[in-house]
Amino acid sequence: MYEERAVRNANLLFLGTILLVVLLGGFAQSREAGSGLIFTELVCILAPTLLALRREGADWRAAVAWRPARPEQMLLAVPIGFGAWALGAAITAVVVALTGYEAPGLTQPGSAPAGLLLFLGLTLFAPVCEEVLFRGYIYRAYALRGARTAVVVSALLFAFYHLRLQGLPGLLPAAFALGILRWRTGSLLPGVLAHAAQNSVPATVALLAALGVEVPAPWLAGMMPAMLVLGVVAFRRFLQQSPAPSGEEASGRRPARARLGELWPLIPFAVLYLCAAGAEAGLLSVPGAAPSVPKEPPALKAAVFERPEVWRYEVRNVADEVVGSMECRLTPQSASYAVDCRAEIRAWRVERENSVFQSDAVAMEISMRWSRSDLRLLELIERVMPAEGGFHQEIRIAPEGDGLRLTVYRSAREGTSGIGLPAGAVLAEELPWRISLAGLAEEHVYTVALASPSKWDPRLKTSLPAVESAELRLTRGTAGGGKAWQAALGDRLQAWYSPEAPHVLLRLDYMGHSYRLVGQGVQ
Repeated sequence: MYEERAVRNANLLFLGTILLVVLLGGFAQSREAGSGLIFTELVCILAPTLLALRREGADWRAAVAWRPARPEQMLLAVPIGFGAWALGAAITAVVVALTGYEAPGLTQPGSAPAGLLLFLGLTLFAPVCEEVLFRGYIYRAYALRGARTAVVVSALLFAFYHLRLQGLPGLLPAAFALGILRWRTGSLLPGVLAHAAQNSVPATVALLAALGVEVPAPWLAGMMPAMLVLGVVAFRRFLQQSPAPSGEEASGRRPARARLGELWPLIPFAVLYLCAAGAEAGLLSVPGAAPSVPKEPPALKAAVFERPEVWRYEVRNVADEVVGSMECRLTPQSASYAVDCRAEIRAWRVERENSVFQSDAVAMEISMRWSRSDLRLLELIERVMPAEGGFHQEIRIAPEGDGLRLTVYRSAREGTSGIGLPAGAVLAEELPWRISLAGLAEEHVYTVALASPSKWDPRLKTSLPAVESAELRLTRGTAGGGKAWQAALGDRLQAWYSPEAPHVLLRLDYMGHSYRLVGQGVQ
């Protein structure tokens, strides 16, 4: 009876878990990436799989091949996982360079606890739960049609399960490697180790970033060829030491031809995947998939700035120590306002309890221009460079069709990425100056389209440009003991302005730095 329904049951479980991942897991991860990922793996993936095995009366350990493998097979699985990550990352980089990547992502963890949760989710919970489903339950069902069929089908279902279009090719090396490990060893455990090793690279980068430690991109790029070579050598040695099983396990006990009654659960999944791919490519709007992103800018009316002005700021760190300076110049133009800023920040490091805050020594230049009529962003160029010289990152926003285009230029190894933006999009880097140009009269809460040059996506395990809905609050408050206007963009930044128009920016708290006005004048 089991053999007759095995493939259908596997496809039903596949469909059921992806629906849970989209509906419950998506909501949980939108609230907090790390804990949401752990919830998704345990509740949406592992629990339904174990319940399905219990309903069949099967011993779950035997059913999913949760048994020891030879020590040398377990050891080789680790470099194979590293090699799969390197190859997948290289493929993804090529696809992104050719087409750009516009899928929305979740915010990179902003604290040590959040970073640790995400690390555990990627390196422990995801490998165990996903391997139990794909190389355990699904592989077992399709193995009745032959081991090679089980490897191919479980790999393809695993890759498509992530609901990525442009990220799909980069998932295939790991998907097939994990299936071959399961086939050649007869055990799930080498695949769990390889899966954990594959995820450990981006998970470690994310954890270090949450701790305030940035891994230089050239280091990571330099490690990729070594990981790839190590993975290829380990995989060849693994194939030599682990010959393919023969007999019934290789050929299967059921006809290889599938029936519609077994495959029908994949039809609604195909519809779901096409919807996700269309939404990722910007060809389809999926209701409820994400908060709606406004197309229009916040309704700000420009104040009257007719003379060029200069504003000078000191930069303080989280310990209130002066670590740099910034100068900004306002140039009123016939149809627009332009602001050009240059900042220099020294390297610093502050330890507080169990947290570490730090910044490299950098020089930053940013040029911004807005329309005089409605303060709509027209263009932006921001360059961030190491203090000792050299290229680090450049961000550009320019008109494209009826909207804008955000492009992020990094080093030659990292390539270029970009995303289309609605015409009313804002960036945290320019919004404080835009508000300074506005005539503030009433307290107000706006919903804005917030563009981010780099947002962490835990499914792709990388950072990409993204745009999302965010809340901008303008309220009356105090600054330095006096009255002031206050602006807050969610928990990303806070800014204070002089109470009377024109509203000079008095203080800006953003990304671990506080910019304090120390002087102003006319150019």
